[in-house]
Amino acid sequence: MVITISKNQIQAALPKVVVGMHQYLWLQSQVERGGEFYNDPLFQRKYNHFYRVRRGQEWRKIYFSLMGKAIDEQLTFNKIINHLYTETGRVEASFGSKLFATANPAFPVIDSVVYGNLGLITPGPKHPDRISVICEQYEILTKIFNDYLAKEEGKNLIAEFDMAYPQVKEKLTNQKKLDLVLWQNR
Repeated sequence: MVITISKNQIQAALPKVVVGMHQYLWLQSQVERGGEFYNDPLFQRKYNHFYRVRRGQEWRKIYFSLMGKAIDEQLTFNKIINHLYTETGRVEASFGSKLFATANPAFPVIDSVVYGNLGLITPGPKHPDRISVICEQYEILTKIFNDYLAKEEGKNLIAEFDMAYPQVKEKLTNQKKLDLVLWQNR
């Protein structure tokens, strides 16, 4: 499993990242501001919209409370997934990774589009070791991202991104730049 994205695909994706990039930057500015940003209804609404969180109020209460804990205690992805499962009874690979990447922007997000582009498949609900496999896959996804970014192709993608958006060059991690481009390749 490797990332393959052509120069034409990068150039086609770059204009499409604008809206999502600005939404993401606003969210991360709230995280950087600190305090209990995760309890702010405006933050929660914009986060839910950006990451397409479609869960009930009780679930979201647990989720945003966990976001504060994840930042304060520097929780790992594994701990976040396990905590969500313990508190909600649901294994939430994608939402767990979004929470983790919010607290740790140098990490990728598990997304069906990105997973599809890489040929990864989240194990189904009846898989006996579902949480362990998801955690292993997240490590693989992180390695795939980092390996790609270390190669010439990855450096070229970042250079193209930075040329297109020099005003945010320092505000986004390379992993997020890659994630934004991959997300546009459907």
